[in-house]
Amino acid sequence: SLYFISYYYVLFVTAFSVYAFFTGWKKSGFRLKSPYPLLLAGRILPGLFNFVYQKGLSPFWMDLMPVSLLLSAFLYLAAIKKYKILEIGEIYGREIFSNIKEGMLLLSPSGALLEYNDSAASVFDWLSEKNIKRPVYELDNRFDVAENLTEFRISQGSGQGERIYEFRLTRLEEEGDLMGYLYVFLDVTDNIRLIEKLKYVADHDSLTGLYNRGRILREAERLILLRTEEKFPFSLLMIDIDHFKGINDSFGHLAGNEVLRQVAAACVEVVAPEGMVGRYGGEEFLVLLPGISGKKAAEKAEMLRARIEELPLSFIGHPVSVTISAGVMDAGAVRKEELRIDYLVSRADEAMYRAKNGGRNRIAVY
Repeated sequence: SLYFISYYYVLFVTAFSVYAFFTGWKKSGFRLKSPYPLLLAGRILPGLFNFVYQKGLSPFWMDLMPVSLLLSAFLYLAAIKKYKILEIGEIYGREIFSNIKEGMLLLSPSGALLEYNDSAASVFDWLSEKNIKRPVYELDNRFDVAENLTEFRISQGSGQGERIYEFRLTRLEEEGDLMGYLYVFLDVTDNIRLIEKLKYVADHDSLTGLYNRGRILREAERLILLRTEEKFPFSLLMIDIDHFKGINDSFGHLAGNEVLRQVAAACVEVVAPEGMVGRYGGEEFLVLLPGISGKKAAEKAEMLRARIEELPLSFIGHPVSVTISAGVMDAGAVRKEELRIDYLVSRADEAMYRAKNGGRNRIAVY
């Protein structure tokens, strides 16, 4: 009976060990370059040799257990030595490397792939056991340690599925000798999109989608600098919607908002792609025309006036006629000392009021 107790105890321990090692191997993704295949082999061999002995298949009824235990010892020793599985630093290092949320790639001094973690493998499908020791540059030419780029970004996918990853490259050195390279990367897509959204909100009018006053004036300052340094031609249009208050009073502010959106869209349509449009305030719009001056600027303003007059607008079943008055200011028509944003805008504004006083639905050139 003691024999059977001992026998079943050995079976239990063997089965439990095989289960534990197999579970560890499964968690590692069944990677061959891990200690688990050696540990599994070392645990299975004694049971296999014992089965052969019990079935009478061993030569001369020789007890193979001592041989199997010796082989197991060699396999365990190989796993311990090669993977340092009894060193606590190595245990924690592998665990952290495997489970850290940042993607990590370990390269040799020549740029060959040595190791990677699960986060990295979920992003790049070329990260697999078969590519270990292959030059990473051959797998993906965006990774080139020879370029010595310590920080860079890589995008994966396209359209709505595009993700952007920010990489940092660290040289691993020991006593001045290069031991390898470590790429660490993180998904920064959401952060980038949030920053882009905040920038857009800061620069654009929420109702019309046009540049807001601050942004359109900054663009005007940029054109003034070009004009000062390179004599680059440009013009400004100051536009005001005629009788806008009457539209609000008659049809309500929702109708007024729709008029603003339609006029804004018409302005963009006429002056695109070179021209820039901003909501200056209320029902006033400032239009910048880079590379256009004199008569051509007035022609563009007239095109814009005619396009807005044709807008097919109606509210509560009533057709609504929308017109504008526009003032044109050519930056080339002023002296260099007068080339300031406040001066140009005030002159365009003055021309616009002259158009209003002349009967509205017209343009005037300063």
